[in-house]
Parts: sequence; structure tokens; C-alpha cells
Amino acid sequence: LEFIASGNEVSDTGSMTYMDFSTYMEAAFRYGNKTKTMFCSPRAHTVIDGWCEGKLQTVPKTSTYGVAVQRLQTSHGMLNLVRNDVFYDFSSTYLASQSHQYNECAVILQLEDLCYRYLHETVLELGIQGTDEHTYEDQYTTHCGLEMHMPDHHTEIYGWAV
Repeated sequence: LEFIASGNEVSDTGSMTYMDFSTYMEAAFRYGNKTKTMFCSPRAHTVIDGWCEGKLQTVPKTSTYGVAVQRLQTSHGMLNLVRNDVFYDFSSTYLASQSHQYNECAVILQLEDLCYRYLHETVLELGIQGTDEHTYEDQYTTHCGLEMHMPDHHTEIYGWAV
């Protein structure tokens, strides 16, 4: 999150309305492609589901590699919505700003501007089980991350209140 351009951080302090969201989409789609992916906390998904009741149409898309993806067409561009439970798992953890929690977060990324980068090659470790166990365990370990290009193409949205 720290690599997204500082001008592309949006924070809502009240109940997120569709008009607020649409205003934020102006900045999110200002640069880059007109199709982006939004990784949403469960709270953000709940808010979006509330808008969809009789107002918007989300188009369910088939699962891609086991991830359920929905599409939301805005007047500024197409958003692929992906529920990110990791944000929920850290719901009591505050972000660096100390004013928002992860469960109030959504991140809009242009996936074409992200590259997989490994720091160390993937290694298979054999026989990692304890000496008193009657099982055999192996594991793969790797140190990797994402390299982000064009930070203006990505956006963070905080403050998803129901």
C-alpha cells in the first residue's frame, strides 16, 4: 500500500454512498486502462451489495483460478471485484495512518502494472516434521513480492461504513 501514489488515497468518513464512490472513480480511472481490479474487504463488498439492490447490476463472472470475480460497470470504467479475506483477518489492525483499519479498505490495482519478483529462489525442504511425529512433512518456501509500476494507476479507498 505504501507504493500507491499519495494523491490516490481516498478516505470516506461517513456512510459510503454510490455518489461518493463514483466521485472516487474519477481519480481511480484518470490514468491507465479503463479496466481495473478492486480487492475489497468484506465490509466494502457489503456496502457495494447494498447499492446493487435495484440500482446497479453486477455481472457474476466465472471463477478464475478458484477466485470468484464480479464486474461492476461504472461510468468511468470497468471494475473487477475480488473479495479479499486477508483484510478481514486483520480487522483489528490499524493501517500506518492509524485512522483506518484493514477491514475498511479496498485497493484498486491495474494488474498489468504489477510484476512478480522473487528475492530468493523457491526451495523444497524435505522432512521438516518433528522427531516425535509419525508423519512425513515437506514444504516449499520462497521470498517474493510484487513490483509496482506507475503508482498513479492504482488507488486505495478507506472508510467503508455501512
